[in-house]
Amino acid sequence: MTSASTSPYESDPSAVWDHVYEELAADAAWGVRSLPALKFAVAASAEAVATRALDCACGDGRNLTDLARAVPFVVGTDVSSVALARAAARLGATGVCNALLMRDDILASNFLDDTFDVVVALEVLSHLRDVPRAIDELIRVCRPGGTVIADVFATTDGTRGDHAGLDYIDDQGVYFRYYDLREATRLCAVSKVSSIQVHQVTWTDPPHGKYRPYEHVHETWCLLVRKVAF
Repeated sequence: MTSASTSPYESDPSAVWDHVYEELAADAAWGVRSLPALKFAVAASAEAVATRALDCACGDGRNLTDLARAVPFVVGTDVSSVALARAAARLGATGVCNALLMRDDILASNFLDDTFDVVVALEVLSHLRDVPRAIDELIRVCRPGGTVIADVFATTDGTRGDHAGLDYIDDQGVYFRYYDLREATRLCAVSKVSSIQVHQVTWTDPPHGKYRPYEHVHETWCLLVRKVAF
């Protein structure tokens, strides 16, 4: 664990995450089941009768299967080609045929404005320094009246451990940032947002291969952000 002043993640995030997935995390190391916060995306999809959803920074596809069951067409994106290969294997094993995987950057997405009914970004924002830029992109690619579901680590998250500060860089070069409720809510208080709901979500994650070889408790602020309609 090092100071959060510099990290290779900023200069080459794909290389850092390729290393994490390829060298340290076994298949499905992030868990077989989808994250608990995905239930909010499934509910938003049903309410909006969504036809297109984006799982941004989908990693090894942990959430894609359940999201694909709720929405006719799903796109999963990530900066890591290794993660996308893991996601493809997971989708193939579960028989999902309505999901497309693409390499894309949450900070500079290639998607057009107003493309998706629902946009999901779970366990990614807390690994970014420029969270406002990422949120702007998530909202941009969401259609008017659509919903963005994202989360950030709470200050009580188990991965913070006894670290005194609100951010740090772990031994693999991955950046971590933790938020209290007020900070988390303010992240999405931006233009083109009509409403924000915040839910506290707590769960126990399994060991993540060599990356985090023990069970650990996550506690996040899940942000449900409604984009203004036309």
